[in-house]
Amino acid sequence: MVRKQETKSRRGRGEGGIRQDANGYWRGEINLGWINGKPIRKTKSATTKAELLSKLKELRKQLDSGGGLTEDVSVEQWLNHWLKYIVSDRNRESTLEGYTSRVNTWLIPYLGKYRLTKLNQDHIRALYRVMKEQGSSDATRRRTHAVLHRALVVAMQDGRITRNPAAMMDAPSTKVVHRTPLSVENAKKILAQLDDNPLAARWVASLLQGMRQGELGKGSQTPR
Repeated sequence: MVRKQETKSRRGRGEGGIRQDANGYWRGEINLGWINGKPIRKTKSATTKAELLSKLKELRKQLDSGGGLTEDVSVEQWLNHWLKYIVSDRNRESTLEGYTSRVNTWLIPYLGKYRLTKLNQDHIRALYRVMKEQGSSDATRRRTHAVLHRALVVAMQDGRITRNPAAMMDAPSTKVVHRTPLSVENAKKILAQLDDNPLAARWVASLLQGMRQGELGKGSQTPR
C-alpha cells in the first residue's frame, strides 16, 4: 500500500503554516516568538482544513487576549499566565486560590519586576529574608517556595528558561520545636483521672508512646 505523501497546502491570507500529513490529517502552527535563539511554536491538528482553520483562529484570539507570551517576559507576566492558563485548568479551585494568594502577596511584589530568564537564587533568597523580617512563618515561606518552584518547572517545560533557580537552592528551613516532656508527676495526675473512662487504655498507650492528640484517633479527649 502506497502511503500518501505529506503535502503543503497553499496558504490563504493569515492562515500561517498549514499542511496535510501522510495520514490525511491537517496540521498548522503559530509562532509564539523565540527563546534562547529557538522558535517557540504552538501546533494544532484536525481532520479537515476548515476545522484546523477554526482551531488556529481560536488560538490566535487567546494569544491576542494575553494567552500567549513573547520571549522577553517578566516573572510577573509568567506567573499571571501560569495561574490563568495552566493552574486553573489542572487543579481544584482551592489549590488555585492558595497559589494565587502566595503569588500576589509575595512573588509578584518582590520578584515580578525581574525578567524570567534573569531570575536567580540571590533574588529568591532576598525575598525569603524579607518574609522572615516581616514575621512570616517557616511554613509560609516553604509553601511560597513550593509555588515558585512549580511555576518555574512549567516554564522550563515550555522552553522559556533553561534552569530553575528555585530547584538549585534549599527551601527555607523549618525550626525544630523542642517540647518539654511530661513529668512523671503530671503523668500520674492524668492517669488518676481515668477511672471509669472508656478511653483509659488509649490514654495510657499515648503516655507510654508519646503520641500526640491528633494521633489518638476520633473520640479522644483530654480527661476533665
